[in-house]
Amino acid sequence: MNSRLLSIALGAGLSYVLIFYLVWSGSASPTDIELFSSLNGLATNPGIAIVSSMMTQFGSEVILGLIGLLFYLLSSKENTQVLIGVLFAITVSDLVLSVIKGAYFRPRPYQLLSGLHLPIGQDEASSFPSGHATRAFAVFALITIQKGKKYLPLLLLSAGVAVSRIIIGLHFPSDVLAGAFLGIFLAVISVIFLSKYVNPRLPPRFFEKGKQDMALKSAAA
Repeated sequence: MNSRLLSIALGAGLSYVLIFYLVWSGSASPTDIELFSSLNGLATNPGIAIVSSMMTQFGSEVILGLIGLLFYLLSSKENTQVLIGVLFAITVSDLVLSVIKGAYFRPRPYQLLSGLHLPIGQDEASSFPSGHATRAFAVFALITIQKGKKYLPLLLLSAGVAVSRIIIGLHFPSDVLAGAFLGIFLAVISVIFLSKYVNPRLPPRFFEKGKQDMALKSAAA
């Protein structure tokens, strides 16, 4: 199971590095700007601007922490571990983001382009990678790995957070895509660490069905 998780982490980590290289080298700029302009233009619609402004909050530490608390309030030992996992993923994400954003500064779209739509105002920190996208994918991917494949739809919420960051004019598409891969990487690393050192009796459930199918095939043989 850990080998599968490590493969996911490796794929996500390499994808992040590739996007960083494209951004750093300037190769992503033309496509980035074109796609950004198209999505940010949607913010001229008041309804889309309001929904995007609300959706982006699901990438904040407070909202994600409350989601972890909600699982805890369902009063299950497993959900207690989910709360620990969520808080751990948020903490690790913020630490990693602090280091990355401190080491590499990318201007925000409004610092490079004019005539943008900014429904919730500006943010002065480095644009790369998107912190909201990173945290959202870290938390929701962690929950999915811990609780099982039925929680996969949560990743759609993560994607919604990522897209909303572009619509409200605070990130380029490459920022949120990098944040998504970084978040998945951090989620997997968090799950491996927690299942090994914090609660070994609660292994990740994401691959359980596959193990049961293999057991059934072995029994049939």
